[in-house]
Amino acid sequence: MIQGGSSGVLVGAATVVDKTVQAASLSLWGLFGLAVLLASGAEGGIVRGTAIAVIGLGLGATGFVLVQRMGVLASFARRVQVLFGRRAGARVARFVDIASRSDEAL
Repeated sequence: MIQGGSSGVLVGAATVVDKTVQAASLSLWGLFGLAVLLASGAEGGIVRGTAIAVIGLGLGATGFVLVQRMGVLASFARRVQVLFGRRAGARVARFVDIASRSDEAL
C-alpha cells in the first residue's frame, strides 16, 4: 500500500482494522464450533476449554476495539512527551504527531 502512494498512517490504521476484524470473525467461528460441539453431544473438558477460549478471544477483541476507540496511542505518546519534557526533542514530538493521526484514522 505504501508503494502505491498511501501514507504510513493510513496503512497502519488499515492493518489494525484488518486484525480487529480478523479477531472478531475468529470469535464468531469459535462460537459456531462451540455450538457444533454442543449439538454433537460432546461433554466435559473439550466443551469447557472451547467455551473459555471463545470467551477469552471475544473479551480480548472487544477490549482491543475499546482501546482503539479511546485513542490510547496518542494518549500514551503525550505521556511519554511529558515524561521526557524538553529532552524529548523532535523525535518524540513526531511520535506524538504520528500517534495522534493514527488514532484519528482509526
